[in-house]
Amino acid sequence: MLTHTQPAYSPAHSRFTSPVKTLDQAVTDQPNHFGKLPAHSPIGPSVNSNRDAELGELLKLLGTLVVSLKTWMSREHEAPKPQPPVTAYPTPLVSSPHRPLVNTVPAPDSLPTIRREWKEQLAPFMNRSNLASTRNAFDTELIEMFSDKNYEPITAFMSEKPKGQKPDDLHNGLRATYENFPYLGALGREEHVAAIKVAMATFGQSPAGIFKHVAKHGDHYDVTMRDGFKLTITVEELELAAKAAKFSGGDEGMVKDAQFLFAVMSKRQYLELERDSATDPFMSLYGKDSAYHAHRTYPGVLSGAGGGIDGDTALSYLGLKEHLQVIDASALGTQVGVPLDKGARNKNGVIIEGVMEGQLYNTPVSPSLKVVTLRG
Repeated sequence: MLTHTQPAYSPAHSRFTSPVKTLDQAVTDQPNHFGKLPAHSPIGPSVNSNRDAELGELLKLLGTLVVSLKTWMSREHEAPKPQPPVTAYPTPLVSSPHRPLVNTVPAPDSLPTIRREWKEQLAPFMNRSNLASTRNAFDTELIEMFSDKNYEPITAFMSEKPKGQKPDDLHNGLRATYENFPYLGALGREEHVAAIKVAMATFGQSPAGIFKHVAKHGDHYDVTMRDGFKLTITVEELELAAKAAKFSGGDEGMVKDAQFLFAVMSKRQYLELERDSATDPFMSLYGKDSAYHAHRTYPGVLSGAGGGIDGDTALSYLGLKEHLQVIDASALGTQVGVPLDKGARNKNGVIIEGVMEGQLYNTPVSPSLKVVTLRG
C-alpha cells in the first residue's frame, strides 16, 4: 500500500516523479557507484546517529577533563591551610612492681686517658727525618704498637683462674699468631709462648702462682718474682705488651695471663739492659733518635721479641732460674719443656710428649736435643 500523496508514475505527464519522504522512511538522494538507489536505505542514517551519540559522549568527557584540570591548577596556587591545633597530654607515670624505677647515671664523656710516657720518649726516633728511607721491620712494629687505630682499653689484665690451677687446654688455649702469606714466621713469638706454657704447666696458669707476689696499686702492678727480683709495670706497658705479643688461642683467660707474663718478662729484660747501658760507652756516642737507643727501651724490647729467645733465658726473665734443669729430649717423658737454644728463622715451640710446636707444628724432636724444663 502506497503512502505517497502522488503516484510514483503518472501517464499524463509521462515523466518520473520522486516520492515524497516521510518521517518513518529515510531515502538518500545520492546514487551508489552502480548508479542506482541503495537497496538498504535505512543503514546510512543509523550509522550517522551512532556517530552523533559517540561524539556527544566524547565532548562530555572532554568537558569533564577540562573542569578537572582547571580545579587542579587552581589548588596548586592556593596557600597551605594551617593544621588544626593539637593538645598534648602528659603520659601518666605508672608504677609497676615488675619494672622498678632505676636511677641512671650518665656515662662519662671520655675514658680516663693513659699517660703515653714511652711514646713521648721515643718521639725523636719515630719522627726522625730519614724515617721514610730507613724504615724496617723494627720501625713497623713500633708504629703498630703505638697506633690508636681500633684502640679498646683493657679493663682486666689477668684472668680469674685460681692460683696454681693448670690450663684447661695447654695445646690450643694459647698459640703464637701467624700472619698471611708471604709471612713465614720469622718475627713470631713462638719461643716466648713456649717458655710461658712451660711455666703454666708447672706452677699454674695464673701469674699469681708463677710469681711470688702480684699486687695492683692504681695504674700499675708490683711484681715480686721467685728469685726475689722486684719490678713495677704500668697499665701503659701492659697495653703495649698485649699489642706486641700478638697471641691467640681458644682460651681467652689463658691468652690474657700469657700477655701479662710476656709484659713482665720483657720489662725485666729492659731493666737489665738499662743497667748494662749505664756502663756502655757507645750510649753517649749515639743520639736519642738512633736505633741503638730505641732497641734498649721497653717498647724496643717488645718490638725485638720477634728475633727469638733461648729457652733458659726466657724462663730466667720470669724469675725461674733456680728451677731450671737441662735434660735430653729422650728423658723428658710426660714433662713439658722448651729447647735450650732458639731456632733462628724456624722458631722453636714447647715440647709436649716428644712433639714440638712452633713454626712447623707437630714435629718430632731428636732424642738428643737439649731441653729445658722446670722443677716444681
